[in-house]
Amino acid sequence: MNRNRTGRWATILSAVALGVSLTALASPPGSSAATSCTPPRGPGDDLVHSEKLRATGVGCDVARQVVLASTKGSGGRFSEGAIFTVRGERWRCYASRFPRSHQRCTSSSGAVVSIIWLD
Repeated sequence: MNRNRTGRWATILSAVALGVSLTALASPPGSSAATSCTPPRGPGDDLVHSEKLRATGVGCDVARQVVLASTKGSGGRFSEGAIFTVRGERWRCYASRFPRSHQRCTSSSGAVVSIIWLD
C-alpha cells in the first residue's frame, strides 16, 4: 500500500513540475506577447494625451520613455522616421494622421511600442 501512495505522489509531483516547466517556456522574458501599459503624462505637461500604450520586448517604463522621446524631434515635434536613442537602443517611429494618431515605434533589436495619441 505504501508503494501505491509513493507512486501516486511521484506522478502528481511530476505533473506539477511539467506544468511549471511548460508555463516558463510559454512566456519567457522578452517574449513576443504585447504588454498593456499605463500611458505617460505629457509631453510638456502633467496631463494624459494618449491611450492604449503597448510594449513588446521592453518594459512599460521604457515604452513610456520611447513615446515621449519620439515627440522631441526637430522643433520639439514628432519627426516621422527620425532615429533617436532611449537607454542605448535606437528607435524609429511612424504614425497615422490626427485625430487619434496611431503611432508604432520599433527598435534596432526588434522591440515594438505602440500608442494612440488623442490630441
